[in-house]
Amino acid sequence: MPAVSSLDIFCAIFLSPSELLQLLAAFPGLSTLTLQHIRWHPDVHLSHRPDSAALCHSSVGVRRIEKLSLDADIKMLPSFVEGLLNPPFAPAVREMSIDSCPRSAENLTTTMLLSRMRSTLEVLHVNHFPSQDIQSSLAELDCSQHHKLRIVTLSYVFGSSRSVRAICPYLPQFLQSLPKSTQQLQLRFEMHGLDSTDPIVFLDFTDWDALDRALAELHERLTALRTTIDVRIMLDGRGIDIRPEVVRPVIDRLPRSLRGGAQIYLLGSCE
Repeated sequence: MPAVSSLDIFCAIFLSPSELLQLLAAFPGLSTLTLQHIRWHPDVHLSHRPDSAALCHSSVGVRRIEKLSLDADIKMLPSFVEGLLNPPFAPAVREMSIDSCPRSAENLTTTMLLSRMRSTLEVLHVNHFPSQDIQSSLAELDCSQHHKLRIVTLSYVFGSSRSVRAICPYLPQFLQSLPKSTQQLQLRFEMHGLDSTDPIVFLDFTDWDALDRALAELHERLTALRTTIDVRIMLDGRGIDIRPEVVRPVIDRLPRSLRGGAQIYLLGSCE
């Protein structure tokens, strides 16, 4: 099916990673791939490895995937990625979106995948969700060698049970790794299950002083960088007419960055 260039697969069960790779190999024109909530048959052996030689024998041409969206919570992700990085696939990913995962094997695999995209990656989105160990997953990311990287988006969704200052110290550490080519940085924070609009409550998810220092240092190194901070609050049991001031408390927590002339754009909403 050479005419198919984009493929989205959601909530599907495959016999093994090899079966999924065989399906993808059937689309020689495939350039955009989205995989979310993929599961394997319960009888599949955890040590299963794709047969690259068999895939090459059964397909013609090279599949150059340029846009990849991946759920890193896929079990046996290392096995699948191993196959995706070998013929008949030749990923030249320019845009990548990852839903991060707490399991160490999957984190190391996404890190390996990113390292293989050093020469091509231009846009990176990393999404973190409530049940995940945000610190360990972000700690593995290093973009210092991605010299074509232009846009980086980090999205965090916190539940009511989030731990205070959950994303430090690894967010400032990650920001230090951004290459000189980076033009836009987007930080999105979404809080659910709150019962208060007090800034002390809804802004307790990070060490703002450390983040402020990191952004100020980042601006000194990347003077043209545009940073957007988007804070969204989902209140429980409150009417939609409540609109607390969300932006001002964030401004007050970034004195060094703003005083140093960093281009920081703030968005805030309460729903």
